[in-house]
Amino acid sequence: MSYADETVAPVADQHDARRYRGGRQPEESTMRRALAALVLVPLLLSGCARGTTSESPAGDASSDAGASEEPQDDASRAPGGSAAPSGKVTVAKGSVAQTVNAVDATNATVDLVVSPLQVRDKLATLSVTFTPRYADAAPDESISLYDVNGGSPVFVSLVDTVGLRRYVVVEDSAGGNLGSDEVRTSATNGSSAQLSYTFAAPPEDLTDIDVQISDFPPFIDVPILR
Repeated sequence: MSYADETVAPVADQHDARRYRGGRQPEESTMRRALAALVLVPLLLSGCARGTTSESPAGDASSDAGASEEPQDDASRAPGGSAAPSGKVTVAKGSVAQTVNAVDATNATVDLVVSPLQVRDKLATLSVTFTPRYADAAPDESISLYDVNGGSPVFVSLVDTVGLRRYVVVEDSAGGNLGSDEVRTSATNGSSAQLSYTFAAPPEDLTDIDVQISDFPPFIDVPILR
């Protein structure tokens, strides 16, 4: 029996005891209940009206709350780190950004944003947001980081300039690296997509680290969050 059952049941028993104690109820008691019922009906109706009015603001608040949760685009929630063809991506505070020229492309640049390295236990996750801007491409053309890199694989690593160590993306038991697919992860021209990569966590006394993405200029002093 639940807690609610335990609290309600005794009340019902006491009511039945008052109602049936001594056998048949007097007629006076019956008349009193009838009058009380007549008075109670208008009160219940007015209570329902007030309840309907008071619930409207709550409904509006919930819809507003739902709208406030939408800035996070499907691109960053897609399985396997893949992104939707277009959309907005949330960029964390403390991110390091730069705009570089696309490899082997004319009138084409890409905005690269590296979010702070997020450490959890023995692993660390790095998010990279890219926004391709190809002047000669169609507005709805999908462009991947692989394309931006001139059709070559993208290599992401962490560089500890203090301990003189380079961290590469962690591999799983099958030999696959724990990083987004830079070929399948694409963004519509002028929009953003996000990739993520997992590394072994740097030493605890390290507060920032450099990030190297293929042959693009390094991202210096990316914060480490623990």
